[in-house]
Amino acid sequence: MSDKGSSQMTRRRILLAVDGSEFAKKAFDWYVENMFRQGDTILLVHAFEMPIPIIIGFEESVVLGEGFERQVQLAQDNATRLLQEYLAMCESNQISCQAIIENMEGSAGNVICRVARDRSADLIVMGCRGQGLLRRTFLGSVSDYVIHHAHLPVSVVPPKQ
Repeated sequence: MSDKGSSQMTRRRILLAVDGSEFAKKAFDWYVENMFRQGDTILLVHAFEMPIPIIIGFEESVVLGEGFERQVQLAQDNATRLLQEYLAMCESNQISCQAIIENMEGSAGNVICRVARDRSADLIVMGCRGQGLLRRTFLGSVSDYVIHHAHLPVSVVPPKQ
């Protein structure tokens, strides 16, 4: 049993979902200002969609051209660049972190929940775009999915505070 005066730090693993939006940046800032504790490790998770090849015709063997390879490389480079920005922000705030790039298979919400479970996260922090009810009902919401499917607490930072 420990109390607040204990010299032993509780190590937490905080999954922060990042997507390059101002909402993800706001969630990062909120975490740093309100939740960060010495000893935390942030798991920076970016789930991105790989380009889908468009295949015309029904040939037995299809060779994807350089254009597709370039698009795949560009998607990977953009994901890496995004996470490097967050790694730099963590470093400037002296926060331990790990960067995780995941190819989206299904939905971003599914990826976030799976990584949180696989990496034994203690909390998920993510931004929210603030979609209206109608739009959220038809298009879905990543934060809504995570809230309903995660096995751990989720902090959703609203677009306006």
